[in-house]
Amino acid sequence: MYNKQGKVAGKELSPDLFGEIKHALAITWSDEDREIKKLAAKSVYAINELVGTEIDLEINMSARELVIERCRYAYNNAVDEFEKNFQAELSRLILRVAIEERKKAEHGN
Repeated sequence: MYNKQGKVAGKELSPDLFGEIKHALAITWSDEDREIKKLAAKSVYAINELVGTEIDLEINMSARELVIERCRYAYNNAVDEFEKNFQAELSRLILRVAIEERKKAEHGN
């Protein structure tokens, strides 16, 4: 779950992902870092909720890109448009993760 410190499920946002988000938002200053971390945590949580499991954003680059894009939409007050505009990408991610989870369950992992 997202909390006020910008953490999801007790995990810190990775510095690499945070840097990618700031780069995507074209932000070079640090005045908004705390708010961007909160926004990123909300975006990670939202993508995990859509997929139905916690995704490792260091491995799953599709999910990572969707988190970055959702942050961009949220920063620009357009988060309501995100799911509609990324419907195909979200559907592929959901399907891919479901298949991976099923394989894990079948193999007892």
